[in-house]
Amino acid sequence: MKKYLLLILITSVFTAQSQPLEKIEYLLRYGFIHGGEVILESNDTVFQSKKAIHHYLRAQTKGIADKLYKVDDVYESIVDAKTRLPLKSIRNIKERKYRYYNEIIFSNERDSITSKRSGKMVAPDNMVDILGLFFYMRKPGFLDKLKRGGTIEMPVSHDEDIFMMRVNYLGMETVQTVLGKKECMVVAPIMKKGKVLERDDGLRFYITNDHQRLPVFMEFEMKIGSVKCELTDYRIKGKSQKNKPGAIFYD
Repeated sequence: MKKYLLLILITSVFTAQSQPLEKIEYLLRYGFIHGGEVILESNDTVFQSKKAIHHYLRAQTKGIADKLYKVDDVYESIVDAKTRLPLKSIRNIKERKYRYYNEIIFSNERDSITSKRSGKMVAPDNMVDILGLFFYMRKPGFLDKLKRGGTIEMPVSHDEDIFMMRVNYLGMETVQTVLGKKECMVVAPIMKKGKVLERDDGLRFYITNDHQRLPVFMEFEMKIGSVKCELTDYRIKGKSQKNKPGAIFYD
């Protein structure tokens, strides 16, 4: 009996330690169609002897959407734990028969990036990568500054593409979520429209107006129509925070 208790204890400890610090799950909808899911995870790590945070995103189509247009994309971003500026990013794209993989190392001190595919490139000061931006907007003080000023401009990299992004504050709105009713700040990252986005301002993020700064709902105005991304679960160290309004986001 003692052996079984010891085994259960060891298993429980190992499972708790292997859980990501934060895990966010979203459902993708295109009209009434369940188009897929997005999972984001964050964990502490060390990169080049620096304390860092490893962000991981996986977006997959499901059901009918998977049969029509199979997508399995993975983005990774390792950022400095203090500044939240990027240190390394990985883009691994699988869309139908299309395949694309690249790694980029960021040198924030020298204002440059080094792409595995293209070599070294000059980069603006204090640039964030596209996945890191999702979490950078949750950095303490960022949204408060945005709310006061209405707009923030910042350089962003999407793989080897570097551009200036403007983030606009649109106001407050209360939405119902799996965490309960939440007052949210509505912000719009302005990106140049291209093959995917219908308009430059085709993105809307609904971020909770509390210490968690959690994006609970997103809208994308795409050329194929409106796509909605809705929070389905939020876990801290493996524990679901559904209907727990007092949950504390790690910092």
